[in-house]
Amino acid sequence: MITYAKLAVLGIGLLFTAIAGISLYAQWGAVQEPVAVDLAALERGEDPPSRYVRIEDYVVRADNVFGNEYQYEAATTYEIFFPIVSAGHPAADAEVPLTQFAVVVRPHHVNFNDEGIPIYEHHGPLEGALAIGFDAMEGIEKDFLRETYPEVNVNKVHVLIPGDKPWISLGSWVWLGFGVIVTLVGAASFMMPSDD
Repeated sequence: MITYAKLAVLGIGLLFTAIAGISLYAQWGAVQEPVAVDLAALERGEDPPSRYVRIEDYVVRADNVFGNEYQYEAATTYEIFFPIVSAGHPAADAEVPLTQFAVVVRPHHVNFNDEGIPIYEHHGPLEGALAIGFDAMEGIEKDFLRETYPEVNVNKVHVLIPGDKPWISLGSWVWLGFGVIVTLVGAASFMMPSDD
């Protein structure tokens, strides 16, 4: 009976190690090279194939920029969001009001024109980490989105951060560590003298 318990501990450890290892392998592959994403597919509600993406065809609606400034110690930082739409989106025409979008771009650095309006300066394909709005925006930006774009589900808006790579999940590392420890305990139990 004790041997079955030892086998169970060893099996559980190996199972957790394998699952965490597969998860880490998949995440590692997802952060090596950006995956080309069709912006129109995201606008249709499809999930992105990766959190590290490349978007080639898009139109920036810089006239609909939003964001906020934050004071941190002696410095002022800005979180600015530029909505982008696919070339086939009705609002790709600047004359059409923007009411729906699936992705906003949050650059690390923003310059302003003489009127104090943020300038969108990135041109060409966008590559970076993709986050969901619920995790990537402060409450004030979410409130602005809800009030200004009532048709947009703020919790479904993707935030693209150019130049960033997604992090590998800390949880996967924790589960891997747990699995290795339990596996070692199970293996060590076979080396200890048995009572039966």
